[in-house]
Amino acid sequence: MEKYSVSYIDLSTGETIAYRKTGKGPRTFVLVHGNMSSSVYFEDMMDELGKENTVYALDLPGFGDSTYNRIQESLFDISLDLSEFIIKLDLTNVYLLGWSTGGGVCLETAADLPDRITKIFLLSSVGIKGYPVYKKTIFTPLSTELIRTREEMLEYNIMVRPMLSMYKRKNKYLMQGVLENSIYTKKIPNEEDLEKYVEGSLKQRNYLDILTALVNFNMTDKKISGVKGSGRAEMIKAPIYIIHGDNDIVCDLSFARASANYFGARAHLKIFRGSGHSIMTDDFEGLIKYIKAHY
Repeated sequence: MEKYSVSYIDLSTGETIAYRKTGKGPRTFVLVHGNMSSSVYFEDMMDELGKENTVYALDLPGFGDSTYNRIQESLFDISLDLSEFIIKLDLTNVYLLGWSTGGGVCLETAADLPDRITKIFLLSSVGIKGYPVYKKTIFTPLSTELIRTREEMLEYNIMVRPMLSMYKRKNKYLMQGVLENSIYTKKIPNEEDLEKYVEGSLKQRNYLDILTALVNFNMTDKKISGVKGSGRAEMIKAPIYIIHGDNDIVCDLSFARASANYFGARAHLKIFRGSGHSIMTDDFEGLIKYIKAHY
């Protein structure tokens, strides 16, 4: 059972964003989920952070209970919704926390709203240089050619069509298997929470958009693997806390190291030994302790 009721806000992007809220405090945390996810994954974190802070957790467009009225070409496109959400609610002293794909979205918003964002926490996040996916078929499984377009993602990523079929059929058993073999490789949530997460994940409607946006994400000032850098990383003023598990098989630890190296003195890298992609599950107490130590 979900702990927090859902509110809604209409944005000029044409989307209606669903969000959950708790707490009252001088700091405002905005929690941003990743791919194959939704705001329900953050409810335990809301319990803890809400004791001392105002906390929002939103469903990005195309996820959860938010609308999906436009094709999303990039993580910047998605960040427009996050940025307007912050502006429309007039949130200040914002602590952005982005999990996985949500980390990239948070970085884009931090570049656009430097005077509102106080700190950024990148939790098991996509790297500043994007998420490379290589063309693969049953005949060329070891290809080194990168996917760039939606059409190529459909043709050359052998997992996409089965995943789209899973979403279409709302296949809970398959989704649970996917989560257990990617996100929950160390520790599996209790039965009630897992069921809630599976149902939340199956609400996603923009899976292909997200994959394509990730492979074309590059906020550096350099061209990387054929993707021109936007240079927008230089617009970010807030300190960045990069939190990553060394057993993460979704976003490799190398992503975190590369981001930390790029941001230099602006970044702080914390590695959770033995944790996978869901540090919230694998070491919840340690994660909360680390975040609270860096208010």
